[in-house]
Amino acid sequence: MAEAGLAPGAVIDDAEGENLGADQEIPQQQAQGEVVVNIMNQVLIWIGFDVAANRQALRSEIAEIKDMVDLTEKDITELQESYAKRTQNAGQMYFGLQRTKQLKATLHWVQDFARVSEVPTLEGLTQESFKAAISIAAQRADIRKKEAKDASSVSSEASPEKLKDDEKWQERITGFENMLSTLLGVNGVPLLYVIREKEEAEPEGHNTFVQKCIACAPLTGHDFEADARKVHQLATSFTQGETSEQWIKMHAKKQNGRVDLKALCAHYQGVGNTTRSIVEATCLRETLHYKNERSLSFATFLTRFQEEFVHPSFSTCRKTIMARSILSSMSGFMNF
Repeated sequence: MAEAGLAPGAVIDDAEGENLGADQEIPQQQAQGEVVVNIMNQVLIWIGFDVAANRQALRSEIAEIKDMVDLTEKDITELQESYAKRTQNAGQMYFGLQRTKQLKATLHWVQDFARVSEVPTLEGLTQESFKAAISIAAQRADIRKKEAKDASSVSSEASPEKLKDDEKWQERITGFENMLSTLLGVNGVPLLYVIREKEEAEPEGHNTFVQKCIACAPLTGHDFEADARKVHQLATSFTQGETSEQWIKMHAKKQNGRVDLKALCAHYQGVGNTTRSIVEATCLRETLHYKNERSLSFATFLTRFQEEFVHPSFSTCRKTIMARSILSSMSGFMNF
C-alpha cells in the first residue's frame, strides 16, 4: 500500500466535521470547504471507540492526530490504565486489548509520517486500508525494537578501521557509512541519514521504507541535533590520532557529524584527490584489458572494474574517465 501524504489544498483537519462509515473512503477535496473530516475522531471510530462520549474524552487527552508524534507506547498504556481505574461518574472506560493495540499502532503510523517529513492524513483510506496501514507501522516498530536491542553487537562488528591516509578513503568511508546504517537515531531512523548527500527530502524511488526514511528524515530539530552529535562522536573516534583528525578539529565545537563528514569529503574528494583519481583511472586503463576468456574471464574483469568505479563517493570526473577506460578495455569482447 502506498505511503499517503497530505495533498495540497486538502480540507482534512482536526476541526469538527463529518464521520464516515467503515467502507467510505476519505474523499479528496472537490471544492473549497466541501469536505471536512476530523482525523482524530475518525481514527477513534475506525479502531473501535464507537461511543461519542468516549471519543470526546480521549480527544481531551489527544486533541489532534499530530499530538501523537511525541507520545510513546507507555503513554498509551498509562492512559488506558487511568481510565480503567476511574469511577463511572468520573468517566470510567475500558479500552480492551484490541483497541489498546490499535491505538498504539496508530501512534507508530503517525510517527512514521514524521520520519519521512510528511503530515499524517487519511485521504484515500477506508477503515480496512487504515487498519492495514497501522498494522504495518506496528510491525516496523517491532523491528526497530529488535534492531535497537542488537545494535551494540552489530555496530561493533561493523565498526571501521580508523581513517589514516588518502589511499584508504574509499574503503574507510564505506565502512563508516555501513556502521551508521546499523545504528538507529532518536526517532528510529538509521544514523546514515545525518550524512546523506542532499539537504532536501527525496521521497521517490526507494525500495524500502527505511531507505525512504534515510532520504527524507528532517535535518533540523531536536532529534537531528542529538543524532548529529552522536555522529560527531563517532567521526571523532574514526579520525582520532590520525592525520585525518585535523580536517574536523576546526568544527569540534559544533558537535555536528554532518559538518564533520562534509569537511572530510571536501578534503578527500577535493581537487587534489580528483587529480590522483585521474592518475589511478589512467593506470587502470593501461593495465586492465579484456581480450578473451583464457587470458582474463569477463566476470573477473567486471569485478575488478566495479571495485574501482561504482562507489557513489567517486567524482563525476573520475567516472567519466573510467567509462572511457571500460570502452577501450573491452575491445577484445566487442570483437568476440
